[in-house]
Amino acid sequence: MHFSTSLTFVEVALWAELKRTLHFSPDLQPLLQLRSLKVLVLYLSDRLALQDKDIYSMAKAWPELQSIKISCLLASSPTIYSLAAFARHCPNLRDLCLPVTMEHSSPETKTLPALSHRLRRIDLLYRSESIDKPNEIAEFIDHIFPNVEEYRGPGSDNVSAVLALLKRARRAERERLAAVSVWRSSHLS
Repeated sequence: MHFSTSLTFVEVALWAELKRTLHFSPDLQPLLQLRSLKVLVLYLSDRLALQDKDIYSMAKAWPELQSIKISCLLASSPTIYSLAAFARHCPNLRDLCLPVTMEHSSPETKTLPALSHRLRRIDLLYRSESIDKPNEIAEFIDHIFPNVEEYRGPGSDNVSAVLALLKRARRAERERLAAVSVWRSSHLS
C-alpha cells in the first residue's frame, strides 16, 4: 500500500447495500497496513462481522490512534472486554465509538493491570439500551480508562454515576494519602 506510512486519517462511508455481511478480515484488513493511522471513521450500511481478535489486531496495528468510530449494523460484535487492547496499545486514543456486546462473562478486572490511559470519551453502540450489570461495566471501564469524562452507551445514567463515584473515591484516597504523608513528616521529624 503506497500511503501506508503517511496516511493518518481514513473515513469510509459505504451506503450501497452489498447484500452480504462484511468481515473485518479479509474485507477491511488492508486498513491494518496504515501504521500511522490516527483517525478512523467507518460508516457502513451493511452488516459487519467484528470480533475480539479484530479489535486486538486494530490496536496492535495503529499505536498512534487518537480516534476511532465504527458505526454499522452488526453480524457479530466484539465484547466490551476487548477494549483493553486499545488501552494497552493505543496510548494517544482520546475518543472511542464502537459497537460491542456485553453478553459474555467478564474477565476478572483484577487480572488486568490498572492503566492510566487518557481516553476521554467512550461511546458504546449496543443492541439494547439496558445492561444487566452497570456496576461491573463501570468498574471495567474505570480500570482501563480511568480518565473517561463522558460515557455514552447502554445504561448511560447508571454507568456514568458509578464512574463518577469511582473518580471521587480515587480523589478522596489521594487526598487522604497526602494528608497522612504531611502528618507523618511533621510528627516524625
